[in-house]
Amino acid sequence: MSKTKSTREELKRIYDEIAESIAEMSKNEIRDEFADVQPIAKKIFKAATEQVAKRRAQEARRRYEENVRASKIHEDWLPKDYASKQSLLLAALSRSAQLRSGVTAQFRDFEKMSDEDLDSALIQMKALGLID
Repeated sequence: MSKTKSTREELKRIYDEIAESIAEMSKNEIRDEFADVQPIAKKIFKAATEQVAKRRAQEARRRYEENVRASKIHEDWLPKDYASKQSLLLAALSRSAQLRSGVTAQFRDFEKMSDEDLDSALIQMKALGLID
């Protein structure tokens, strides 16, 4: 028998004995026996909760920074002036009737699109492979 397996079996035996012992205790005996455990358990739970929240925040921050880096890479190809951006968008739309019909009413009048909206539309179209 391997050492790991024998250790597991020993731990299982100990856990089973503890569980059986607790199962035989009255509610008052359990409360008296484990009264001092509650503050410790609360501290452990609080620390674990904070650790999980911190790890989630770090992961969200990492994804955010990754997305920012990716979007900056994608922005390098954008034309610098508004007219060139408009021309690129119109050229991409003219190649796709389906895309043209799917453009929302908000952007049908391309003369009135803000520079940021134009950049966003071009970046999205490039990400979709509609712009080379």
